[in-house]
Amino acid sequence: MWSGNGVGAEIEAALRQVDAAWEDAGRATPPTRVAGFWYSLARDGQQRLQSYVYDYLEVFSPDVARAVSRTMDRSSPDRVNESLDAMEELGCDECYLVPATCDLAEVERAAELVAKRG
Repeated sequence: MWSGNGVGAEIEAALRQVDAAWEDAGRATPPTRVAGFWYSLARDGQQRLQSYVYDYLEVFSPDVARAVSRTMDRSSPDRVNESLDAMEELGCDECYLVPATCDLAEVERAAELVAKRG
C-alpha cells in the first residue's frame, strides 16, 4: 500500500480493500502487509520533499503535482515516526521509506530513527 505522505487512514482504507479481495479469493493465509511513503530528513527537508514530489508527479500535470506536493510533510523525525507508528498499528509487516534525495545523510538519519524505535 502506498501513501505518499504516510497517512495512516489512507493505508487503512487500502488494507481493508486488500483484506476483502484476499478473503473473496479464498486465500487461507493472510497477505503480507507492505506500506510505504516519501520522506526527507535532509537539510531543508520540507522544501526538498515537496520539490521531489512535484518533479515526480509533474508528468501528470503541473496542477496535480502542485496540489499533491503541497500536502507532503514527512520532513522531521516526529512526522516520520508518526507514519511509522500508524503502519505498525495497522499491522504492516514492512514499510518502505522512500527518500526524496540521494544524500547519504538522508538514509543515515532514517536508519538512526528506525534503530531508536527498537
